[in-house]
Amino acid sequence: MMMPEIPARSLETAINYFNELQPLVFNKEELKHAHVSASPEFYLKRPDSPLEEMKVNLITSASDEKLLLTGHMGSGKSTELNRLAEDPKLQQRFFIVKYRIVEALNITDIDYLDFLMSFAAILFTRAAEARIEFEGSVLKRLSGWIQFISGKVPELQEAQKGRELKKRTLQFFQRIMTILLREIALRDALRESVGRNITELLEAINLIIQEIQTRLPKGKQLLVIIDDMEKIPDVNRADALFNQAGGYMIMPRCKIVYTLPIALYYNVKIKQILNTFSRAYFLKNITIFDESSRSLKPDQVDFMRKYIGKRMDLSLMEPGAQDVAIEYSGGVVRELVRIVKDAIIKALARGFSTVTQDLVQAVIIDLRNEYGRGLVGRHYRVLDTVLEGRENEVDDEKTLMELYHSRVLLEYENGSRWIAINPIVRPLLDRYRKGV
Repeated sequence: MMMPEIPARSLETAINYFNELQPLVFNKEELKHAHVSASPEFYLKRPDSPLEEMKVNLITSASDEKLLLTGHMGSGKSTELNRLAEDPKLQQRFFIVKYRIVEALNITDIDYLDFLMSFAAILFTRAAEARIEFEGSVLKRLSGWIQFISGKVPELQEAQKGRELKKRTLQFFQRIMTILLREIALRDALRESVGRNITELLEAINLIIQEIQTRLPKGKQLLVIIDDMEKIPDVNRADALFNQAGGYMIMPRCKIVYTLPIALYYNVKIKQILNTFSRAYFLKNITIFDESSRSLKPDQVDFMRKYIGKRMDLSLMEPGAQDVAIEYSGGVVRELVRIVKDAIIKALARGFSTVTQDLVQAVIIDLRNEYGRGLVGRHYRVLDTVLEGRENEVDDEKTLMELYHSRVLLEYENGSRWIAINPIVRPLLDRYRKGV
């Protein structure tokens, strides 16, 4: 990946470094094909990241830990997991399989059978890519399960004809991934076939895991990191996966890190989920506000300013513009990146060489209108209750989860946990309360 000047010395260059949807990439091979905004040079170590504790847990625990990582959308989970997967100590101890769930299946209609099938498919294909050779006896056992699954899905039977056993097995799992991603009718047939004997699917998964573990150097284990599960848009489907089917998700006999939708973290059923999985870690927002006074905390504001300074020379943005962008980001990294990016676009469109405070204010108005389009009366009623410090009295759990999921409500920690309304949204609530 060709890297121009870092930090950028012009807005024309800087615009390429601000992409709120792009996590940072630390894998050298992936970096060759990544967007310039994914450069690890933009990384700023967070003093409050729970990933160090997670790493210690993974390395020292003798159990097959099933860990959860959650946090607000845009808090930086993907970047932290990308960095975790490239950690030298972890790579020394583990054969790491990291993937994004959206690469393996359709998350808008996900269920636990889809997840388990995709898990098996990813493990086998990644093992093949790493040139891990499976014993013929293991392939034969997998073949028996594959024939059972294929019995009700003629398209899978075709894929099993006239090929060497190893190739047939690999092509079966590759076909499974395509079906789960794109072919709804076949996926439903596959669900029906697999659902007839879930035990055999779990046995196939653990057979694959066992064979991978056997082929690894002595002392090395399998670690699977699954990102983007927090992006499951339907809270009910996420609940069905992590809560109702959580028992299936902990059955693979290896260490796994899952991302958890933040809406479930605030669900009344979270205790059930935490009783199923080993441990949950929360990646906090940057606490830029003081809990009592709600005034800005200078040290945390400076930390957020460094996020901007990593990507572009701060002289390209007026100090007042920086302050407004940081304040209205609410301490959410993705929100800050988007505000600055949109302000740069406005500056370039007007032929400006720097980002002014007025331009940032214009971006805030645009974002406020965007948030406002998704809010209705029930949202404002819950926000009103939260504003009065009576969050525990909210009985509309569905609406509360939606507000957390959409970053309208933000959680902070200042020794203790506290909740605030996204500063971009706050004026909308003020208008609602006045009846405007």
